[in-house]
Amino acid sequence: MQSYQHSDKHLAVLGPVNAVPRTCSPRRVEAQVHLHSAENVHTAISGPEAEDRPELEQFVHRIFSAAYDADVKEFMPQLMSLRNTSGELLAVCGLRHAENNALFLERYLGNPVEAVLSQKSGQPVQRTDIVEIGNLAVAHPETVRSLLASISLYLHGTSTTWGVFTGIPTLRNALSKLNMHLLPLGLATLAHLPESEQAAWGRYYDEKPQVMAVKRLQPFSASAA
Repeated sequence: MQSYQHSDKHLAVLGPVNAVPRTCSPRRVEAQVHLHSAENVHTAISGPEAEDRPELEQFVHRIFSAAYDADVKEFMPQLMSLRNTSGELLAVCGLRHAENNALFLERYLGNPVEAVLSQKSGQPVQRTDIVEIGNLAVAHPETVRSLLASISLYLHGTSTTWGVFTGIPTLRNALSKLNMHLLPLGLATLAHLPESEQAAWGRYYDEKPQVMAVKRLQPFSASAA
């Protein structure tokens, strides 16, 4: 079994890269993310019928409500969760594969995401190469790096080339510090949403989010880390 390790001066991620399902299983799939810091972070992928879905959705709702006065009621088919060894929920993000679904962020682009990504990257991209990342919620700012590293591990585990997401400056800066090359795809504005949905997002769009793409990194060898 191959392993993937990503490291900078703050953290390293090590885990299996061929054990994560692309399809949305109702079951909860677990892996471990080992950090240089004091504790391990346990990751899991929860489908719509997983027992912990209500907890994860409530967590996302609470974080968005506190940060932006937003009322999030729609959640992606798969939710990735990070917990410490005591079981405390640290972070959640949603995952949606483009091959099976229309993406939420495509409403910002005006064209299919694979067409925009092909044009911006200068290389052919298929929908099967893309996963949308959303519902990003963290309890503490220092958890952002752990969550992003776990997402990178997920991309390797599912052989997905591109992750696409709507990111505010804080998230974009965190990705840049992990040496991930970000490709801007377009602006995400409140005007792209139906009027009936706009009020539910509170102050989120005041943060000037952009639609971004990040290409899967090549695995680091232990000697290169």
